[in-house]
Amino acid sequence: MIYASHVAVFGCKGCRKCISICGESAIFYSGGRVQIDIQKCNACGQCVSHCPNNALLLMD
Repeated sequence: MIYASHVAVFGCKGCRKCISICGESAIFYSGGRVQIDIQKCNACGQCVSHCPNNALLLMD
């Protein structure tokens, strides 16, 4: 599981839909997995709501 400032990534299938939906360009694909730039992430939740695999979780 990968934790960013407010988002946890687990079970990612690599579809990259979260990358295209992120308005802050905070999500990128590297090393065979999705990574989140914690400096850019504003915890809007768009990536979470658009993930078809429910692989993203917004943290409190």
